[in-house]
Amino acid sequence: MEALFFKLLDMSITASYITLVIVIFRFVFKRAPKWITCFLWVLVGFRLLLPFSVESVISLAPDADISKSIIRSIAPNISVDSLQSEVVHSSGKDVISLSQASFEISNSVENFGVIRVVSFIWMIGVVLMLLYMVNSYIKTYKRVKSSMQITDNVFVCDAINTPFIFGIFRPRIYLPSSMSKDEVEYVILHERAHILRYDHFSKFIGFILLSVYWFNPIIWLAYMLLCRDIEFACDQRVIKEFSTEQRKKYTSVLLSCSIPKKMITACPLAFGEVGVKNRIKTILNFKKPAAWIIVVSLTVSAIVIVCLLTNPISESKLSLGQDEITLSPIEILYHNHLNTMSDYTPEDIPHCRVDEDNNLYHFDKYGTEWEFYSEMQKTEISDDNFQSRFLLTQNDKIGTLDSDDILSIMHNNKTVYEAYRDNGEGFISFYMLLEQNDGTFYVVYGNRDLQAASVLEDPALRNGYICLVYSAEITDFQ
Repeated sequence: MEALFFKLLDMSITASYITLVIVIFRFVFKRAPKWITCFLWVLVGFRLLLPFSVESVISLAPDADISKSIIRSIAPNISVDSLQSEVVHSSGKDVISLSQASFEISNSVENFGVIRVVSFIWMIGVVLMLLYMVNSYIKTYKRVKSSMQITDNVFVCDAINTPFIFGIFRPRIYLPSSMSKDEVEYVILHERAHILRYDHFSKFIGFILLSVYWFNPIIWLAYMLLCRDIEFACDQRVIKEFSTEQRKKYTSVLLSCSIPKKMITACPLAFGEVGVKNRIKTILNFKKPAAWIIVVSLTVSAIVIVCLLTNPISESKLSLGQDEITLSPIEILYHNHLNTMSDYTPEDIPHCRVDEDNNLYHFDKYGTEWEFYSEMQKTEISDDNFQSRFLLTQNDKIGTLDSDDILSIMHNNKTVYEAYRDNGEGFISFYMLLEQNDGTFYVVYGNRDLQAASVLEDPALRNGYICLVYSAEITDFQ
């Protein structure tokens, strides 16, 4: 739960920047059609829903990853990378799981309890928000249970005093029985415009996201502005062909159906729910936006979408000529016993270090200091140098890595370096250091037995086989 909370925290920070950009857009392009602004709010929704994004050189989105700094400030002894959630592929499906190391660290670090308490409070808030939404739906359902259908999806009810849309997948329009025939005409036009725009669904998804990100006040602002822009956009859709007299009648109905201000609502989508005063002013002064305003608004919107829906291209932590880094093991994912490293355990598998000149050093249980291994070369991951080197059919191999995991590692790989060392008599060992797009590191160790390959005429032995794969993290191990 802790890793999930910090992942959502990072996502909400990115969405907050986008929200502020949209607020500026709303202010600068006041005369732009409101449906454009509503479309931009979808961008915020995508940012809050999707834990990943396409990288782009023109991205202006912040690289929000403050969870690590927060964890370090609260509990500096915690291994941050072990708290991060990782994607585990099982039967073709992605599920989020926590590294077992996070639980081991939590038992040894007293301040970790603060993180757990904060995460627990967040979860309580999510549950309370969702319970409020469910309670609102149940109360509204009971009120309209005795309504009478008058046409299609339009119902009249004695127990309500303002019209609204109720329902997610089969939305219905509910009208107070006290409304006049003239009022009903305008209200139905408005509510049907909402349904055609799927506003009832947008508001539902918006409140679900608000429930998850309730801790971020900017997300509350985004939800309130979304509800307001939905109504403005719907008004503009209805009145665009109205005469001045029709607009006056429409605003009169809007005023009569207005409801008192109250706490933010989850449901239903009411006709006079938000911003009635401003909506009336906008309706009475409405003029079709000039073509150039629409063109400029759409152009700016497209730029905003491209620049903020994508992530900046992240720099690889494994790169030539950079500062020295050390990769320490976290968990063995694959261990083939048919090799010289068959007696390695999670406690004594090698640490790896890459210096500024891209030289690889390793530190294993057989040594007392760092040993130079070989110079590393950047390469591309492929079937020949990775997938085909696994002996997954061996009964005595251990670890959770399967063919789906191997394909996932190849698909999500950002950077890979490899180093070979000739140990004599045709026996060559190799290391591969892999960095994934999500910042995960894998260390791969294997062998190539050229002499055996020649004797046995086995091309697989010539290509080599992987003996050990383990996840790793950057540390200051000395």
